[in-house]
Amino acid sequence: MNEKHRSALLHGLAICLVLATGWAWFCTMANQTDARILSGKVDAYSIAVVEQIIYSYATTGTWAQTIHTTYTDAWTWSEHRPLWIFPSAWLYGLSPGPLVLGHIQLGIVALGGLFAFGLGHRVLGGVAGGLAAALMWYGSPSLAVVSINVFQELVFGMPWLMLAAWGLRGGRPILFLVGAFACLAAREEWLPAVALLGLGQPGGFMTRVKATASSVAVAVVYLGLLSAIDGPLPSNNPMLVLGHAIAGKLDWHRTPAQIHDFYVPFLAPYALGVLAPLTALPGVAALVFQVLTPKYQTGVDAGWTEHIHHLAPVIGFFTLATVDALGWMRRLVNARKPAWAKFTSWAVLGIAICGTGATSVNWQRIEGLYPAIRLTHAKPAPEWALVDDNVPPDASIATDTHGSLYIARRLHAYTYDDSFEDKLKGNRLAQVDWILLNKNDTAFKAQLLDQPGIVEVARTPHYLLYRLR
Repeated sequence: MNEKHRSALLHGLAICLVLATGWAWFCTMANQTDARILSGKVDAYSIAVVEQIIYSYATTGTWAQTIHTTYTDAWTWSEHRPLWIFPSAWLYGLSPGPLVLGHIQLGIVALGGLFAFGLGHRVLGGVAGGLAAALMWYGSPSLAVVSINVFQELVFGMPWLMLAAWGLRGGRPILFLVGAFACLAAREEWLPAVALLGLGQPGGFMTRVKATASSVAVAVVYLGLLSAIDGPLPSNNPMLVLGHAIAGKLDWHRTPAQIHDFYVPFLAPYALGVLAPLTALPGVAALVFQVLTPKYQTGVDAGWTEHIHHLAPVIGFFTLATVDALGWMRRLVNARKPAWAKFTSWAVLGIAICGTGATSVNWQRIEGLYPAIRLTHAKPAPEWALVDDNVPPDASIATDTHGSLYIARRLHAYTYDDSFEDKLKGNRLAQVDWILLNKNDTAFKAQLLDQPGIVEVARTPHYLLYRLR
């Protein structure tokens, strides 16, 4: 076997290893996500609204939702512009179910390891460098937590940023364009970040200028296409609303506990990224944006189980910065010690192994992430069977926001503590067929029991199911 064939074999084996690791990562994350959803220990309301609107489009071809107040019946339901919602709805429609959206998100994020391998192969030198970058991707606790929290198209942008960077660093325009447009399609928050992707391009000043011009041009073209599809971003777009809120009032409200318990361990895996400040700059801007969001703006949190998807661009660019920093260190050593050149890529892999081990083990335990190579079936909460076994699919039903995920795969599903006020008018109880009542809602229960003909059908330790007609 000559050197060319040996190199091809090693490269093929490395790709197989990355794919196997990606599958193990997917199974590990999916098992935890599934367990959280089926047990009801999840932010049900956030998942239910997007599942209902995707279920509606997948089954009827129209965007509609009745679970969340104020949100509109359109693919821009939350005033965001996530083009990824269209392929997500198509994939969801193949087998609608409460676990499908989480699997779609995790499957897309898992692709990032393959793209990181290509990036590392280019920047860090050969197979060892590719494996180092893939390991940094799959071993990041920050990436894991953002990926398993709730379904958010914004998260989809992270892996495609790796592909765009791989294409830009390696002089492969097709990969760059595909990655950049797929990243931008995740949500409009990626626009300013992708525009600055070229800043960290290795090389001299003019190299960075040309790369930045390319990334800005792609962002501008995408914004033009987005405007042609749905018009300019409206003033109530969440990105613009948060930007105006931050500009109007710098409100530092993060506590020392949040800094110590959340931000420091969240950023720890990317510590070496400080050596590549231009690459990290868009991520730093996204981090500042997230940290300074005023307290009264909901959905921008600082807790491991809360809404932290706005940190997805931070993870993407800090991962790139870490790869670029290691690449700079490797080139520096190679220039000063040419004899060491054949070993530096493996040294980078060693650093990645040590760094990943140091930052991920405790979080695997804390988050309940048990390594797996197959999907397991968690025990569902009894409310799933309570609803599915008793309520016809075309019946209208209402429950509280905490139980909204149990009824999300229906066209006429409401929340009596939220969407009743917006989606129904007049005598609201006269317009629904079933009520899934949280036992803690005693005030609503008294109102409910006054309805003529009401019948209790079944119950669980936490919910009562009533038929109204």
